[in-house]
Amino acid sequence: MPKIETIGAWLFHFYSAEEDRPHVHIRNKAGKSAEIWLEPDIVVAANYGVRAIDLRKLVRIVEKNKTKYLEAWHEHFDS
Repeated sequence: MPKIETIGAWLFHFYSAEEDRPHVHIRNKAGKSAEIWLEPDIVVAANYGVRAIDLRKLVRIVEKNKTKYLEAWHEHFDS
């Protein structure tokens, strides 16, 4: 599980054996998680118990860091 970064209580990461469409998984120690597509647009693909207010914050973090997350994705999966 390639880790991208931790922001507050949230771990941003990938799973190595996944589909080709760039996306990021986000989870916390309480077991709440979400999956957000990075391309073509930033879209919440799945939400597993993340409160709406937290999900909006996570989407803003992904929007702000989209380039960094895409670079990490391509570095991991294209190598």
